[in-house]
Amino acid sequence: MPPTITRIDPELPLCWEDESTLRFGFDEARLRISRPSVVTQRLIGALQGGVRSDRVGATLERIGATRRCWNETVELLEPILHRLPAGAAASAGSAVRAVPDVPERGDSAAFAVGIEAPAGAHAVAEVFGRACIRAGFAITRTDPCLTISIERFVAPLERPVRPASWGAPRLLIRFADRSIGIGPLLSAADDPCPSCIVLADVDADPALPAIAAQLIGVTPASETGAGAEAAAALAT
Repeated sequence: MPPTITRIDPELPLCWEDESTLRFGFDEARLRISRPSVVTQRLIGALQGGVRSDRVGATLERIGATRRCWNETVELLEPILHRLPAGAAASAGSAVRAVPDVPERGDSAAFAVGIEAPAGAHAVAEVFGRACIRAGFAITRTDPCLTISIERFVAPLERPVRPASWGAPRLLIRFADRSIGIGPLLSAADDPCPSCIVLADVDADPALPAIAAQLIGVTPASETGAGAEAAAALAT
């Protein structure tokens, strides 16, 4: 039988939900493992990169695990494991393609849009900039009529500020592992601030701040070229 590769679903971020629980998945906890041993953690690390069926023995020897521990760990992780022919590329969305900077202003556009994005999401911001220009808007870094705020997983908590004090409405865009959130559009004096929205999410899942802190700098699985283009098209 040709060799296969067993690996954990690469779209699922792995984090500590609390001091003793490993969690797979951000939008939804697809799997939790309570108090994993050091050897189990090493096996999980190996399975994140993928283990060939004809090299299991060598992998176990390298990390000091027994065949029984391997079998138990694979059974535990079964709901989130992928098996591929050895040498096959893992299925994943194509990354957002980096392109030259979007010009600060579009041609003869009256409605100016500002775009904010976290470090590392420059290519996504450019996708939104191109979509805005195609829609007839301008791109500006000062005094926008609307700000598109792009975030990954969870927006950082800041001092609560009412939308009316910004001087321009703000459209929130959030990329996560299984979803892309578009909206809400915040503008009215009685609209919630972004931090209030995050706190509401935290009420529903108290582990989110700890998980999000571990995912700083991680590119969400939904942040693909197709995902960014679709979100930008809907937003504009």
